[in-house]
Amino acid sequence: MKKIGIRLAVLCLIAALTAVGAGAANVSGLQGNGATVTPQNADGQAVAASGGVYSGVSKFEIAKSGADANQLYLVVICAADGDSQTIVPTESNSYYMNIAPSEIGSVGADGTLNVTAYPKDLADGKYLIGLSDYADGGKLKTVASFTVGASAPASDALTGNFDGIGDKPDVSDVVSMIDLIVSGDLPTAQQLRAADFDGDGKITVGDVVSVISIIVS
Repeated sequence: MKKIGIRLAVLCLIAALTAVGAGAANVSGLQGNGATVTPQNADGQAVAASGGVYSGVSKFEIAKSGADANQLYLVVICAADGDSQTIVPTESNSYYMNIAPSEIGSVGADGTLNVTAYPKDLADGKYLIGLSDYADGGKLKTVASFTVGASAPASDALTGNFDGIGDKPDVSDVVSMIDLIVSGDLPTAQQLRAADFDGDGKITVGDVVSVISIIVS
């Protein structure tokens, strides 16, 4: 029975990898493509983001509406490739992979698939959570994007001091933020804590405007 389960998992993974869907246009933070994701600590308490960054996350509760109890769903957590929200799991970027429903998931009478995902240790950085979508041919679609980092000291929260030099933000911080946006590189956890004013887990033009406002005030 165990061999059958392993074979099914491998077949589902191959099918998902050959039918990856962009499907990320509807993703906003921890909600997308009919799913809601709740980060939790080891005690099962919900973890809130600080400056767009999550700290102390041990597991994720995933609720997917419109699920089919007769289907197997591939669930993956992968490191993001820059700002792309298209999820393509590989051996090197995967932090969690499993099949549901099984002992880790179940579909309720209302058609909601509930899954608890326990990823291996997540380093600081941006991640995507993907789930098979059988309403679209079983394609693997991104249902959440999030950034993991160390918890921020109160003095480090939203100061606008993006580069960490000096006591307050200046023109060099603005230049560094613009360079980051243009390059498409991921910000560090410290940079997000200091300058992610809209809390979306990335550095945007709106955040640059907020830093400029601090400088000229």
